[in-house]
Amino acid sequence: MITHRKARKSAMELQKRTVLSEAEKNQIDDLVKLCNRYDTTYTDIYLSNQFNYHADLPAFFLAYEGERLVGILNIYADEADDAEIKALICPENRRQGIFRLLLQAAWTELKKKEYSSILYVVDRNFSGYENLMSALGGTYTEAEYYMVWQDPAQAALAGSTGKIPEMAKSPVQDRPAAVKKVPAEADSSREVRPATEDDIPVSAQIAAEAFDEDIAIQLKYETESLHDPEIYKFVIEQNGQIAGGCSVGVRPELNYIFGLCVAKARQHQGLGKALLNGVIARLRAEGRENIALSVVTDNENALKLYQNCGFVAKTANLYYKKAID
Repeated sequence: MITHRKARKSAMELQKRTVLSEAEKNQIDDLVKLCNRYDTTYTDIYLSNQFNYHADLPAFFLAYEGERLVGILNIYADEADDAEIKALICPENRRQGIFRLLLQAAWTELKKKEYSSILYVVDRNFSGYENLMSALGGTYTEAEYYMVWQDPAQAALAGSTGKIPEMAKSPVQDRPAAVKKVPAEADSSREVRPATEDDIPVSAQIAAEAFDEDIAIQLKYETESLHDPEIYKFVIEQNGQIAGGCSVGVRPELNYIFGLCVAKARQHQGLGKALLNGVIARLRAEGRENIALSVVTDNENALKLYQNCGFVAKTANLYYKKAID
């Protein structure tokens, strides 16, 4: 525990966690909503450390003013060398050095695990991100569009173009996202269903090949996702054989799709679209309308698929690399 006295004499306390309580998750959700409204951003924080390479690495650094959460820094580190960092500070508590304190605490823990570099993740809509990244010494590496699903009928009535809002200079070009009607899946040879334990060996092999990942690591991901109550895992079958799958992180505020892939031998057959539409239908059947995903900006095939399924690009997450010395 670290205590810091600010100029106005109120105590600010830093705490670190590997696992969050439900109350802490709710506090973080509230802070995320507050910051996103204020900054017109779409930042989300993954509230679990289960995919981190080191299970004992603190993944959450919390800044409290009394009982009020005023800052959060999250480490996502599913590899042994790079660690992603996201941080949010309550708007009324900015420019008080809170981010620097959170970063110093995280930096210390990462050095203990001999991480070589970090990746700052910043929402492109955040005003002044370029100056911030310059001050932190980060070097731009890549970007991912953050895409939100919109009901095609409602989006058409609203006249949505899905264009990323105009911003100051950015490494990312604006991308229009077409909103198209999601057709019903009529091919009876295909079925989207929840994954089971028996599916893991095949689904892990498909994902390992799709993402060029070590099979042992992918088996760990798949197994942990299956048993996490806050993750739904789906597969798509074609003629009784597993052809692909994906996972969905489910929270009251957001349902985030990740790890979507189709076996290489079965690509270009419409299975990705069938899988995504099937997952959306299942989520909506539970009243889960707030659905999102991300895609690397130069992945044209995936981007087109997501657009055709009703996803609209709202912003981009920019990645800046910094060596740990």
